[in-house]
Amino acid sequence: MDAARQKCSSFVLCTDLQHELRTDTAMIIFKPEHWRAIYTLFLKRRSWIPQGHVGVVYYDGSPQTNHSKTFDDDLKRSLTNALTAGERPGRGLAGARSVMLAWVWDGNETDAATYPILTDDDNLRRKMEQLTDAERPTLDASALPKKQRVNFNAISHTFSRLAGRFK
Repeated sequence: MDAARQKCSSFVLCTDLQHELRTDTAMIIFKPEHWRAIYTLFLKRRSWIPQGHVGVVYYDGSPQTNHSKTFDDDLKRSLTNALTAGERPGRGLAGARSVMLAWVWDGNETDAATYPILTDDDNLRRKMEQLTDAERPTLDASALPKKQRVNFNAISHTFSRLAGRFK
């Protein structure tokens, strides 16, 4: 009975951990190696479109979410493996942190020339589809690294804060 009780307790803690780890998906931009390259005639060069979760980057009105399913699957697997093995929730936290470090861009400068006409989640809230191209505010590609550094640090802080609770 003690083993069953311990497994149930571990399950509850892992569920709590999963809820605590929920992050605004608009904060998750994947590392540049996951970005999509396009060539545009008006720029006469190859540009990169960052990829991430819904709400981060939109190009031509479409969310740029390549690799989101793989990222989500890796994250779920890290938590599920810890639970299935009867590990402590801290083991799941460490696994989730490893996935975050492997996937999420820290905002450090990149040599990739980011496509200059991107939009972010604010446009979605303003019913982007009803705005003309001229009315749509753009996501300042030059400000993207700074914005993502702030996001990455906030996510990192969440892991640090939870490390004390979930051992």
